[in-house]
Amino acid sequence: MDLLETDVFMWHGYSVLYLEGKWVKATPAFNIEMCTRFGVKPLGFNGVDDSFMHEFNEQDKKHMEYLTDYGFFADLPHERIITSLKSSYPKFFALVENNKSIKDSF
Repeated sequence: MDLLETDVFMWHGYSVLYLEGKWVKATPAFNIEMCTRFGVKPLGFNGVDDSFMHEFNEQDKKHMEYLTDYGFFADLPHERIITSLKSSYPKFFALVENNKSIKDSF
């Protein structure tokens, strides 16, 4: 968090599935190992209701929330995301610019 200078992640994605005539949100990013590491409960998915974000940790304390929902995209809006990240995390991107191996991954 020191490198980002904030605890806000500007872009955090989730998947959207069209099931039974309805769009359903899902965040399949945290497997059981990640849940254990971050002290959050695994999310259930029934194919009917949204299953996204670990709002509370295992002690039922606020863990995270979505501040902005950017909507759905057929393709990842890479340029929009990178532009937003660069303006939000200048210290991190200064480090990226000075490290060729990191820079090449963007």
